Amino acid sequence: MYCLSVYEILNKLYHDNKKGYSEKEIKQAEEKMGIRFPKKLRDYYLTYGKLSINECLHELMEPKDVFWAFPEEEPVQESQKYLAFWVENQGVWHMGIRKDDLLLDSPPVFINTDDGGFEEWELIGKDFDNFLLFMIWHLMEYAFCYHDMVYRCNIQKYASLSKEEAMIKIDADIRKMIQENGLDVQKLLKHPKKIVACWDEKTDQMFFFQKSEGVFIDACATLCDFYQEDREFE
Repeated sequence: MYCLSVYEILNKLYHDNKKGYSEKEIKQAEEKMGIRFPKKLRDYYLTYGKLSINECLHELMEPKDVFWAFPEEEPVQESQKYLAFWVENQGVWHMGIRKDDLLLDSPPVFINTDDGGFEEWELIGKDFDNFLLFMIWHLMEYAFCYHDMVYRCNIQKYASLSKEEAMIKIDADIRKMIQENGLDVQKLLKHPKKIVACWDEKTDQMFFFQKSEGVFIDACATLCDFYQEDREFE
């Protein structure tokens, strides 16, 4: 299976063991905020919100803990308000959705990196699905640091090369790994998203690839029985 969605990835890794918040918990949070969560965020909370991956490094806030993030200066415009729902483990950055975008089913997601100042926000995902794919990739890379993996591209081993030489070598090594595992390079490259996940039914392995302008820049792989239980990350 090529080009899996975030939901297909989580279903494979967790063997279809879904774990989310209740409708009651979400409604209580919505009533407190005076809004309704966008459909994609709401669905994620309901179906996957309590999976351990959501807190293995950076934390998906509980519905009751989401808040309006905005600059301290007065007056604050409604367009300056963001619904903050994911936070870095030391509070350095927050992910948020613009208040003006809350009526969209799959709104764009922005990141604020000024340690709680909430003045400048940058686009990190053009829609919620793209954001989740990026986030799961990022969290999976961290998880792989603490558990056995089938493959991981070790960027450090290319440190002695120039940037251009390193990019060429990384791309070549990842292509070699792809071929050794019987995967289709062209199918991976043709997919429009920068991060692509695929599952090998024969070996029960999940592969993640990151690409840019036609070359592979990172990759990792794990067995799909890696998450036999929804266990805590160390």
